[in-house]
Amino acid sequence: MTTTAPPSTQPAATPLYGPVDILQPAWGIDTMVAGVLTEAQLTAMLHTPLGTTGRSPLALCGYVPLPGNAVGWDMTAAQLRRAMDLGWLVWLVQHCPAGTWTASAERGDAAGRHAAQYTAGIGYDAGCHLGMDVESLANSGAPVAADAVAWCAQVATPILYEGFDPGLSPEQLYELPDVNAYWGAYGPWNVAKRGVRARQGRTLMHCGVEVDPDYLAPDALGGVLRAMGRLDLHGVAPIIG
Repeated sequence: MTTTAPPSTQPAATPLYGPVDILQPAWGIDTMVAGVLTEAQLTAMLHTPLGTTGRSPLALCGYVPLPGNAVGWDMTAAQLRRAMDLGWLVWLVQHCPAGTWTASAERGDAAGRHAAQYTAGIGYDAGCHLGMDVESLANSGAPVAADAVAWCAQVATPILYEGFDPGLSPEQLYELPDVNAYWGAYGPWNVAKRGVRARQGRTLMHCGVEVDPDYLAPDALGGVLRAMGRLDLHGVAPIIG
């Protein structure tokens, strides 16, 4: 009697993409053209020391559009996957409106909803940080806080970028409900008690591309940036099945 072994039900190993906490100090870059960089550019930028740091960047921040804006140079599903396959950790941010703008709860709700829907559509893990850009405000105080709270209510894992003219003091930023992650622009911008998980540096050219360097390290309360990456390339075994 001849028997045949049943076919294996174990699927082939496949890379798993998901959240990665950046626990140790590292460098990242953000650039408005992250969504259209070629594979050759992404590879060179990942393996070339950043400015005078002596270290290559680990993480890449790309942009997502505001409501009503075309995708343009923003991150796409294909580019997100390409960057992670090359070894980048990726986090995303929605840039603020051009020029000086006026904050309101209604604007924050619409912008945050669009950011959440767009990132879900390109496969970005909701457990990874998604940034709101708080800079160049025409108003300040309560309306800005309401805008930020409404935006963050639409996003599972928000991080606020504090740039010039943020409309909120370091204490007001710290006191925002349901927000515990911050990213600071180059300069004096900071957050009371907690500080920031990413600190932007002066703009520079990296492999022919204009970027802002970002120093990534735990904040004063131990919080870290959570980016998205291919886990089998970052010390985490992929889950099979």
